Amino acid sequence: DLWASPEGHDLAGSKWKLVSKPALAMVLNWVHETNLRLFFKLLKERGVADDERLNFWLKFIPQVKSSRLALGPTSQRLVESRADYKKVFKRDGHAYSQLREDQNPGNDAFLMTIGNCLIVDFSIGGGCYVYKHGENQFNITDKYHYSSTSRKGLKEKYRTEGMDFAHTPGWTDAHRAPLKLRKEYGITPSSVRAPVVSNLNQSINVRDYFTGGYSPAPEEVKSIAKDTEL
Repeated sequence: DLWASPEGHDLAGSKWKLVSKPALAMVLNWVHETNLRLFFKLLKERGVADDERLNFWLKFIPQVKSSRLALGPTSQRLVESRADYKKVFKRDGHAYSQLREDQNPGNDAFLMTIGNCLIVDFSIGGGCYVYKHGENQFNITDKYHYSSTSRKGLKEKYRTEGMDFAHTPGWTDAHRAPLKLRKEYGITPSSVRAPVVSNLNQSINVRDYFTGGYSPAPEEVKSIAKDTEL
């Protein structure tokens, strides 16, 4: 008996409706963290291990409501050509969107909603943009995302306010990105996590629920689901 992606827990007939809220929140947290780690894993494929940025965003993962990868042409070809990535991204046809109109075909973007904000972080150049609810003309669920400053582009904010911050040396210092996120958007880290040290040769290690062929539910979820009153 297979379980569909927990990201579709609101859909009619979803088995995830049978799971308690704490269990569902735990599984969704895994999904968002895996999305984030895949974003940086694809960046490492280009020889760039940005552990500072990965460790920075991992502190916010418990607050993430939804997340999405927007992959440029280089990452799309990689995903379609390697068995390990194919397995990871086989998730109900909704695994990622296509990133278009970027001058660098190797650029990707990570989108996540925290509170009433939508954050867009680019892997190579492009910086990071934070949109308050209603400010953005694009949706996180779009099939195509555009790396442009035009209307509905992921960088549309650039025309009026510029990017929120660039990934220059020291951008994670307390008085820079963390201060701006807190003062302007009310976003603060959820926890302090153990730092990640990357290995460029490390194989992809993701949970089975991420492949779309879920064996019933993760063991942690099943133990909680048993106690759920339906």
